[in-house]
Amino acid sequence: MYRLAVVGELEFYVLAVLGALLREAPTGKKRIFALPAYFCLVNIASAKALLQMARGERYERWEPARPA
Repeated sequence: MYRLAVVGELEFYVLAVLGALLREAPTGKKRIFALPAYFCLVNIASAKALLQMARGERYERWEPARPA
């Protein structure tokens, strides 16, 4: 059972890497890869933010440019 879970997780990460690599491909070919890539990207960003917070680093906030 654990082996099956590990194989499934590895397949998910392979799909995520393919999704990142096929970012510029036509829409029809990348749809199946977009969700795993997005999921991994969001988790990596969250982990980075938690590490910055734990180190006491101040993280910047995005301010949209207002038209003059």
